[in-house]
Amino acid sequence: MAEEFESLDKILEKHIPSEELKIVQRLLYGSTPKRTLSLPATDSNARKRVLERHGKKTKPLGLSNQIVLPTSAPVENQRSALFKRIGEIIDVAGLAAMPFAFCTRERLPWTEFAEPAEDGASTKFLSNYAQKYGMVIVSPILERDEVHGDVLWNTAVIFPIREQ
Repeated sequence: MAEEFESLDKILEKHIPSEELKIVQRLLYGSTPKRTLSLPATDSNARKRVLERHGKKTKPLGLSNQIVLPTSAPVENQRSALFKRIGEIIDVAGLAAMPFAFCTRERLPWTEFAEPAEDGASTKFLSNYAQKYGMVIVSPILERDEVHGDVLWNTAVIFPIREQ
């Protein structure tokens, strides 16, 4: 049986000289991130944060997102890059349920991110993660109300943990 280890990165740091490690990390992870996401080796910290209420458990966690591509990139490319990044973060955060928010401004080109609340790209994307991890996700969005002349609304979509 293999011994337990903290992470692949720790093994690489222990056994590969510093300059070669930079090359290995670049090959594995691409460009060097400006900051890293560190997680506990176990979910014991997440378990400590579980709040009990009426026999149900809630694990609160907050997330602040950032722009991934240059703002000069096409909106669809920006949206796809954001979805990819947030998907990776939500996968990591699967230990603890988390709310997530898309936030945009109400002027061009940001109004191109506006979408129908019921079946927009963000709604479809996040509903899969709510189901996958059995979590409730509250996602503020810029809603495009197609029924009422494409009026824009600041609203929030709530994804329940059960299918509807």
